[in-house]
Amino acid sequence: MRELKELALMADPSELKLTARNLLFFEGDTLLNKFFEGIVEDVFDSDEEALKVLYPGEVSTGNYRKLKFTLKKRLKEAILLFDEKNRTSTSYQKAYYQCYKEWAMVKILLGQNARNAAVEIAQGILKKAEKFEFTELSVDVCSVLRLHYGARLGDKAKFDTYNKRFKKYRELYFLEEDAQEAYVDLIMNYVNDRSPKTDQYKRAKQALEHLDDLGIEGDTHQYRLYRYLIELMAATTIYDYKAALDICEKGITYFSAKPYETQLPLQIFYYQELVCHVQLGQFEAGQEVAQKCLKIMQEGSFNWFKYQELYLILALYTEKYEEAGKIYWNTTKHTRFQFLPENTQKVWMIYHAYLYFLASSHRISTPRYQGLIKDAFDYDHFLEEVVTFSKDKSGLNAAILIAQNLIAIVEERYEEVIDRMEAHQQYCYRYLNSEHTKRTYLFMKMVLKIPRYGFDKAKIEEKTQKLKSELVNVPLEVANQAVELEIIPYEKLWDLILAVLSPAKQPKEI
Repeated sequence: MRELKELALMADPSELKLTARNLLFFEGDTLLNKFFEGIVEDVFDSDEEALKVLYPGEVSTGNYRKLKFTLKKRLKEAILLFDEKNRTSTSYQKAYYQCYKEWAMVKILLGQNARNAAVEIAQGILKKAEKFEFTELSVDVCSVLRLHYGARLGDKAKFDTYNKRFKKYRELYFLEEDAQEAYVDLIMNYVNDRSPKTDQYKRAKQALEHLDDLGIEGDTHQYRLYRYLIELMAATTIYDYKAALDICEKGITYFSAKPYETQLPLQIFYYQELVCHVQLGQFEAGQEVAQKCLKIMQEGSFNWFKYQELYLILALYTEKYEEAGKIYWNTTKHTRFQFLPENTQKVWMIYHAYLYFLASSHRISTPRYQGLIKDAFDYDHFLEEVVTFSKDKSGLNAAILIAQNLIAIVEERYEEVIDRMEAHQQYCYRYLNSEHTKRTYLFMKMVLKIPRYGFDKAKIEEKTQKLKSELVNVPLEVANQAVELEIIPYEKLWDLILAVLSPAKQPKEI
């Protein structure tokens, strides 16, 4: 159903031309239309729900499976009817979609032996591909053209021209692929595990040396993008956010100077610039970058969701809790949220747990968002879903353990905090007692004092003074810890915890 929903959103009838809609659905085929519109309007969340509505009372799924196959087939065919003018805003995006649609035409025409028509289209594609640095496509088109003029027409001059260009782009393509491979090899270690990686700096530097050793002059869109990202990886893994800001500025300068609009790279570098400002505690500068980033983001894109995630963190760090609640709700209810990778969706579940704590402690007081956030939170479901991060011992798993205690305290389920005390203490000493997790280690030790001193606010404040001083003396900007692991700054979170302790219902000191 997930794949079908994504295809259906691509073929939204409000954005398809009338001719495209007529091609998609035959008049009178009301069941197919009902199925399509039910998916677009989010009426069906599963095959079981769709079956009940479309074929009420039927036990067999045969008819439904046939209908689903037909709809999926027509939606796939409709992709080539995609009108880039309605959905894209930059010349680069429009050129990308136009080139690849025309390339599909070329391949079909070649398959039907309509070579003259195919070659004419291919020559037009090559001009755009060279202008916008679509290296892989340039390789493919030059391959077709050199074959045509060499093997078919025996035109040596034109064969030599396209053969030379083929070799040039092939070399650049291999360089781009090496850069992409090096970047993916580094970044995939953070997909499900946000804990510090001590060897990443060395590996990033080795990747850059490897690219230099290839001896290929590469100045293409793709190569520069991946190279800058590897440079950023090298800087951020040693928590050198000032150096990372310089790399972001280099990337922004480079891509801004291109003769075409380069929204995607600029989005990436503005996003990374925002990360650096938050890490360095430069929140005003972060707000300025956030506004620049917002102007060039395509709503519903993967990068837009990543930006919303960081914007949420920025709101939490600047104590704009009402705004954080609004960002969370509007983002997670976006129609394309369901198509994010599961691990990304589950990170938002962790944010939900912290926002639930804020809403329950009346830090989010707007009735709309307070009610929505509280009503939509299911504690048991939360624990089941975030188990993905249980192996991320010094990363997001620590944020989950903290969230468990926050929720138990704000709901006055003190016995649960006491029951977890020993396990969390062992966890703290085993996984958090390192340079890269010092703030989390200190904060967890502070939290462990809460049940130890009977949830007595005055006594807890007294017994945690030394730990809090240590925490304050290791601010995030010098702590060598990624900002995403500390969802609310621990100093502020500690004050929020103390504020919700209920003196009238304190268990005995243990």
